[in-house]
Amino acid sequence: MFPTFFPADPVPLEVETPVAPAETPAETPTAASASATPPAGVPTPAAGGGGALPRPGGAKPHPRTEARAPLACDPGGAAKRDPGGAADEDARRQLPLFSEWTALAGALDLALTRADFATARDAAERMRTTYGPSSVPRWAAALEKIADDVWDRGDPAAALSAWRHVDARLPSAQRNVLRRGVFARVFAAHAPEDVVARDGSALGACANALFELGEPARARRLVRDALLAGRDVPEIDRDPALADLLSEDLGPPFLAALGAIRRIWPLPLPDAAERAALAAQLEDPVPADDVARARAFWDALRLAECRSALPEPLLHATRRRLKRLHPDLHAAYMHRGGPFA
Repeated sequence: MFPTFFPADPVPLEVETPVAPAETPAETPTAASASATPPAGVPTPAAGGGGALPRPGGAKPHPRTEARAPLACDPGGAAKRDPGGAADEDARRQLPLFSEWTALAGALDLALTRADFATARDAAERMRTTYGPSSVPRWAAALEKIADDVWDRGDPAAALSAWRHVDARLPSAQRNVLRRGVFARVFAAHAPEDVVARDGSALGACANALFELGEPARARRLVRDALLAGRDVPEIDRDPALADLLSEDLGPPFLAALGAIRRIWPLPLPDAAERAALAAQLEDPVPADDVARARAFWDALRLAECRSALPEPLLHATRRRLKRLHPDLHAAYMHRGGPFA
């Protein structure tokens, strides 16, 4: 009998997913465009009729087209069929869409998205002057108190101070929008690491903003470096894995090591010269200070990850060092299910 050979699992082919062309957003009519008068020479609908434009060459309309009923959106036809009915009611409901207040509300929302405090103040003032104080949203009143030159000073401290002043007065939806706008402008001129170095209290907001702006890896590294420096990190609400890590009852440097074990952030590996220096510290006494012990654990963890470059006795000595420094984290490391990414 011939042996039976089972073929290996087929390797799936890499299929290129076609990218649909981006849709061109429809242009929103403004108050100016809605009331604009067509240039001279452009034919306009005949007054009081069905709105038909002159046909080239005097051609007559098709009988079927001529005989059809007037459209519901035609004011003349609607009035003949059902004066004051559903068609007129729909038309009345759509009138506010073309009002100046709608254009000002749109400008106010856009200013909030861009953290453009000057434009927000101008739009709110025009609302108040034209439609009365009750027409201005409550959250817009806080934006009016921000100075014009907050973005002209070149120092992120002024923008962050203005943001903190407004943030406490906004509903949650507007708070998130303004935070993205403020930090997008701050990060366009200053690196997040520099912002945190100048103002450590902005760490949590910077990290959350980086998550919202699509830079999760940079946000996590920002938190990792702060933990390694022994700093407490405020709540991070944009990353469940990071929020779960920060809830552990460990000191900041140990949290940095646990975050590496859980692969929340990368573990920087030492080069050959640093590996030799770290190997010389393996037999040092366990530090009594928690911060020093956590830093020693972090260094031993980096050395242990160089397994392919370490002799087997040195690798075992490194793992023993990890166990002496923190038995629970050593167990988590040994059961992590694979090397770090």
